[in-house]
Amino acid sequence: MDLGDWSHGVRVEAAERGFLAWLRDGTSVLLRPVGADDKMRIEEGLSNMSPRSIYYRFGRQMKRLSDRELQYFTEVDQVQHIAWCAVDPADPSETGLGIGRLIREPDRPARAEFALTVIDPYHGLGLGTVLLATLKTLAELQEIEILRACVLAENHAVIAWFQRLGARLVDSDCQVILDWDLRDGSPDTCSAQRFQALSQQIRQVLGERPTRWIEEVEPL
Repeated sequence: MDLGDWSHGVRVEAAERGFLAWLRDGTSVLLRPVGADDKMRIEEGLSNMSPRSIYYRFGRQMKRLSDRELQYFTEVDQVQHIAWCAVDPADPSETGLGIGRLIREPDRPARAEFALTVIDPYHGLGLGTVLLATLKTLAELQEIEILRACVLAENHAVIAWFQRLGARLVDSDCQVILDWDLRDGSPDTCSAQRFQALSQQIRQVLGERPTRWIEEVEPL
């Protein structure tokens, strides 16, 4: 997970299936919708995560995902379950680098739980920030008003990061639940303002139809 404030001079650029973003070290990544053919990339991504990262993301240790989990994570309708990934555009096989998803609550579609995953070699480069800004933008384009995060209580850095961006504590036990109401606007902090600027850039390159790269699929 990326925790630092995003630096000045962020650059994003429209691409054929999504958009390109340049990380802090100058590395470019392609952000695009997740599809059914990304199962292998997710499996490989898990192998590039430390036990600590896996525990923070899934709340348990694991060596692989089940076939059912892989289907759930990749065969998404991009409406009720929205998922975008970051891949290496210089690699013909598009190695998976990170993924972010929004899952609407069935009885409250204007609220969605979100989750982020970044492989360990890309920690600290700003990829988590780009993924989160992408999710925020997609949420706004699809009329999602509240983003909910469920974070392990010991993951203090991520909890603090979400709170700096405007998320509020809802409940705290073994998991901390935070709600980020996108209608409230950005807090008057440097990190929140930089994040908002990045979100606006992504909004410009995505336009009003962020699912235009996706073939029509039946809702799951």
